[in-house]
Amino acid sequence: MPRRVDSCDRTMFLNRHQLQGSYIVVGLGFKYNMMDLQAAIGIHQMKRIPPYGQRREQIWQRYNEAFADLPITLPAKPEPDTIHAYHLYTFW
Repeated sequence: MPRRVDSCDRTMFLNRHQLQGSYIVVGLGFKYNMMDLQAAIGIHQMKRIPPYGQRREQIWQRYNEAFADLPITLPAKPEPDTIHAYHLYTFW
């Protein structure tokens, strides 16, 4: 069973997370700092995004065709002028 955080512990926690150097932290959470090496690798992987997106859209369309005759509600079409990730295909 998790331990109940009392007000003293919470105050100490909040005090530690309010100021980090010259930055003001606007919310509590995780720090997702990226190292230079990760950035260097990531910038070269960005050119892969469009082909992956096209492939996901093809698969999405195949699902739409395959499920079209079933008595289910298919996912809504993407809004105009947006880029859809075609990541999660949900229906009900």
